[in-house]
Amino acid sequence: MQFIYAFCVALAAIGISNLATTVYLHRCLTHRSVTVKEPLRTIFRFHLWLMTGIKGRDWAAVHRKHHQFADEARDPHSPIGRGWFKTLILNFFLCAKEARNPETITKYTADIHDDRLDRWVFNNGWLGFCSGWALFILGFGWLAGSLAFLFHGAGYLGLNSAINSLCHVYGYKNYNGHYATNLPVLAFLTWGEGYHNNHHEHPTSPSFAAKKTEWDFGWMSVKAFVRMRQVKLIGAPIEARRAKLTAN
Repeated sequence: MQFIYAFCVALAAIGISNLATTVYLHRCLTHRSVTVKEPLRTIFRFHLWLMTGIKGRDWAAVHRKHHQFADEARDPHSPIGRGWFKTLILNFFLCAKEARNPETITKYTADIHDDRLDRWVFNNGWLGFCSGWALFILGFGWLAGSLAFLFHGAGYLGLNSAINSLCHVYGYKNYNGHYATNLPVLAFLTWGEGYHNNHHEHPTSPSFAAKKTEWDFGWMSVKAFVRMRQVKLIGAPIEARRAKLTAN
């Protein structure tokens, strides 16, 4: 039973990690389509630090560069040229390599500044990752805790890698002009991130669904957080453009 409990917690943590990624890292920090207020902002940051060790500014810088050079030679993780399978396997290392480039961080995140929590806590990625691992071990024992924590890491990284690889090769398009595609199964698993074609067309939209048949659970969560006064909308939702899409 210890293994079952551990993996259920890890599965729930994958869902929370992806929610924090799409709402805070992606829609808020990177594209400024929403503002996440306190205490939700710190909760998201703490969870990502504890479960992934991700530095928000690094994530935003790499993603912004990806948008500027999408599927070109300077794209940090495009599958065009290197193949989707290679990108799927190496996505973590490709992103980490780009995040170590100080020019990328300086150029693409000049508007993002470290606060005290960043300097004291959240910029220490390995400390967060090891702390999260230790908590799983304390809660479920060495073997079950370690396997469950690694399961979370593999699941989280795997889903993010799938967005950066499969969603530039397979799937359908609502908008032409770029390689990005929509994969509803990935969208379901990643709180809407799988509607990658829609997002590349309207990167500053807080919603990623462009049709009534597309379900962006991240956008639904954003609207719930708005009602709770934890999120403020800045960008215009893509829903307002559905009529134009249908007409075309």
